[in-house]
Amino acid sequence: MNHRHFRTDHIPERSAREATGIRSDERGLSEVVAFAVLLGIVILGIAVILLVGVDLIDREQSDAEFSQAEQALTKLDTEARVTLQENTTRQVDLGLRGVSGDLAVNPERGWIRVEHQQVDLINGSVDETTVLTNRSLGAVVYQEADSSVAYQGGGVWRGDGSGSVMVSRPDIQFRQGTLSLSVIGVASGEGVYGDVEVSRHDTTVHPFPNETAGLTNRVNDTTVSITVQSEYYLAWGKYLEDDLDAVVGYDHDEQIVHAEFIAVPTAFSLRSGIIATAAPGDISLHGTGAYVTSYNSTTGERDTREGSVQAVGDVLMWGNAEIAGDVYTGDRFEIASGAASVDGDVAWTTSFENHGTVTGTDRQITGVPSIPPITGFVIDEVRSLRLENDNEAAPAVIDDDELSFNGRQTLEAGSYYLETMHVDRNDEIVLDTTDGDIHIGVRDWIGIEQRADVTVEGTGTVHVYVEGREKVFNDGITGAEDHVPSTEWTLYVDRGAEVTTPNDNASQLRIYGTDTFTGGVGGPQDTVVTGVIYAPAGQYGPGFFYIKQAHLFGAVVTGDLTVDQSGEIHYDLALEDQEFPVAPTVPRLEYLYVSEHGLAVDSP
Repeated sequence: MNHRHFRTDHIPERSAREATGIRSDERGLSEVVAFAVLLGIVILGIAVILLVGVDLIDREQSDAEFSQAEQALTKLDTEARVTLQENTTRQVDLGLRGVSGDLAVNPERGWIRVEHQQVDLINGSVDETTVLTNRSLGAVVYQEADSSVAYQGGGVWRGDGSGSVMVSRPDIQFRQGTLSLSVIGVASGEGVYGDVEVSRHDTTVHPFPNETAGLTNRVNDTTVSITVQSEYYLAWGKYLEDDLDAVVGYDHDEQIVHAEFIAVPTAFSLRSGIIATAAPGDISLHGTGAYVTSYNSTTGERDTREGSVQAVGDVLMWGNAEIAGDVYTGDRFEIASGAASVDGDVAWTTSFENHGTVTGTDRQITGVPSIPPITGFVIDEVRSLRLENDNEAAPAVIDDDELSFNGRQTLEAGSYYLETMHVDRNDEIVLDTTDGDIHIGVRDWIGIEQRADVTVEGTGTVHVYVEGREKVFNDGITGAEDHVPSTEWTLYVDRGAEVTTPNDNASQLRIYGTDTFTGGVGGPQDTVVTGVIYAPAGQYGPGFFYIKQAHLFGAVVTGDLTVDQSGEIHYDLALEDQEFPVAPTVPRLEYLYVSEHGLAVDSP
């Protein structure tokens, strides 16, 4: 066998380039590409740094200029107050030279209206509103793009197009029952720059008190309202609500805030089965069997036909709806069809249109008082019950701040806190007040499902405070979606459920809600609720209540209300002897002072 022998000493070693398969020309190209990529990254990084840096510098410069504008207009505010007090002309150096924004005076920017009205909550009547002042506020505005700082109404405000904050407060104070309101309007002015001249534009007037008009500084049974239209309305509202304890409502579309200071009793009795408090809302009754009547749980009388209705807004009826009692409306009354009827008198404010039957008389009135919200009261009660309660004393009924069911459950006298109060289908809970009252704070919502039972026993009262921090969707109340803004409920009672009290005494179950409370009760399986739904929404609250194919024995106080087909509300006349809170956490107004000033801001 022949073997070939190879000499290894004559085999040349492969270079590193050959071993890796990379030729010298390729390596040179890759080094050029790598350098180019590195150079591009460096250039891009420098560009980003420059862009970010320039943007940061611009923002810092803009912030500095707005801070400078805030100081300048706060200085203008101080000098304006001296001018009005001493009736002098003053030169003010605002120091706004070389800034990017524009400084201008606009006498038509925003307006304010202050009104005074006598109110009788007991009898549900009001006097004509007295307008104390109604004028343009005007403003001195530093503006750059969508952001601005303004001197307006004696205060300084800052806005960015989506919100606003107060820099310095207007000359409005509410201390120890005394409201002092100094209305300052920029009545003239043109384009201004770093220096301005401020002077009194016209004579100061004092619309309140006015002894000639019978308006003394001491106020009783009164509401005083301040309405402001301004792009800074959110900041105005926060100041009026948080610092001055006013009852505040908003019209966001028109950039309006409405604030009320009240000099009314802290409690009153319900004299109507339905009280709708919202001025933009209404009470509507339509369809077969929509019905309002009354009974007396104390005497046992049934269908006494005294179920009056009271609405700050409209009362509208059609189908064969019936109100067995009187109607009071702060706006218009209308029966749209011949089958609907009112077995009583109609008191209307703006218009009366009857295409059906009114057995009594009709008369024009000056309005219907709105019941202010009890929102703060409800939130305080729920918070207190969360911090201190008897949940641990009822482990079989309450588990982890929720109701726990195993057939029929009984909750005895005490104070309790629930995140939600949910009574599931066919469940039954007894609220036993034999040994005293029951207080329940509910953070979110109450839901009573189909054929569930809630029964009050004993002689005490069940007080339920529902904050409605979160609401719950329920579409079991059919037809509601056609008549209410949403079917997100603070309270719903579904088909066939029953909520009852001894002898239908409505005063033994009281459900208190905020101005955003939304309630719905639906049938058709003999759904019954006995109690008082007390959730006044004030004039501007969005709260509402809807009932269809069900019975409610007691009363409802809400924003606006719809009684749909076969919905019946039966007013318990015994409630005339019971009291309910009127804005209990809101300080009462006792004395009022209003003055009005015009200020001229011009170039010197």
